[in-house]
Amino acid sequence: MEEQSFYHDIEQYLSYRIPEIKNRLDTNKLAPSFYCDLSEHCLKRIQRPIAYPIEFCIHLLKDSLQEEGLFRIAPAQIKQKKLMTELDLQLIDKNSRLEDFGYDAHVPASTLKQYLRGLPDCLLTNALIPDWNKIPLLSTEADRVQRIGQLINQLPKVNYDNLRYLIRFLSDVARHSSVNKMTASNLSICIGSNLYPNEQSSNFSTPNLYANSSIIVELMIMHYETLFSSNNQIDIEQENLSSYKFQPKTLTTSNETLFDNQSNTGLIQSSVNLF
Repeated sequence: MEEQSFYHDIEQYLSYRIPEIKNRLDTNKLAPSFYCDLSEHCLKRIQRPIAYPIEFCIHLLKDSLQEEGLFRIAPAQIKQKKLMTELDLQLIDKNSRLEDFGYDAHVPASTLKQYLRGLPDCLLTNALIPDWNKIPLLSTEADRVQRIGQLINQLPKVNYDNLRYLIRFLSDVARHSSVNKMTASNLSICIGSNLYPNEQSSNFSTPNLYANSSIIVELMIMHYETLFSSNNQIDIEQENLSSYKFQPKTLTTSNETLFDNQSNTGLIQSSVNLF
């Protein structure tokens, strides 16, 4: 009977706390960044224009623009998973350097691709994919660039801001292609499909995904200055004056009342060892 009463109390406690835990998972700034909706992450959780993984993967890569095969060479998976965890926990700040973590440049480069690939609604937005797919059918480069510009301006602001931030960095990488071997064309082949829906997780079938995305991203990189007007630039350095760090208040643990004192549900006064 004592054991049955114990599990009954635990069931009551969990039923009481689960709504609070769920709410905190939804609102905590330290909720996982990967596989989270972009607007949810930027606008609600961190309240900043650029997604934490995008900003800080690029931050870690800023001194690696001449790294040969950047975004093409795959890293050790265990290192990528470790960096993903560090990004989820927001352990990286503007004072962090790649060498501090013992990673080569291919780790944050691949992690950035993984973040983009895991977005529930892709960076170019699932709703606009049919329109993006029509761009390669246009006959001239000028027509394609013009249409890309039109679609870019139809993106939600949070998508536009993150896309601009990403493409600006890729254009910087491409400017060092004589050393890193990563031309706009090579970068678009390696990254383009990550801006499209993930077919495996979203059940979103996109014919000619790799060819279409490569054409579009290559043109974005080549015509970055034209496509992303200076009027819409974000002062990221100013945004970085605010801190990411946030220590959430812990839930009730041992030797504390597990239920509200005003509740008639019952009390568990002693700590519970669940292990």
